[in-house]
Amino acid sequence: MNPAELMQKATRSLKTARLAFEDGDVDGAASRAYYGMFNAARAALIHAGHEEAAEAKTHSGLISAVGRYLVKSGQLSGDHGRSLNEICQVRIAADYLGVPISLEEAEAAIMRAEAFIATIGRLVQKTPE
Repeated sequence: MNPAELMQKATRSLKTARLAFEDGDVDGAASRAYYGMFNAARAALIHAGHEEAAEAKTHSGLISAVGRYLVKSGQLSGDHGRSLNEICQVRIAADYLGVPISLEEAEAAIMRAEAFIATIGRLVQKTPE
């Protein structure tokens, strides 16, 4: 997939997260918010010329690649890098650990995903250096 297609997936996941939240599905909302961030991160890595990193075999591998290639280079703030990692942890809790996700956590995940995806959207519209 190319960055534009991945950004479309990211936007769809974010929309689904909002709908799940409005329906009271906080686990689903947190999970879809993360997957929006995940796809946006892949788009940014491909845009920056790190296609192989965008195809990391694990979520932690992708998160590490974001830190190594995007945060360290200054293309993405450390706050956004931390958000990706933290919302991944919320998703793991929601999807696998059976830990109850609060309304506040789900809402925060959506808000952080919105900011992350918007930032990546601006990044991938720029010409790569």
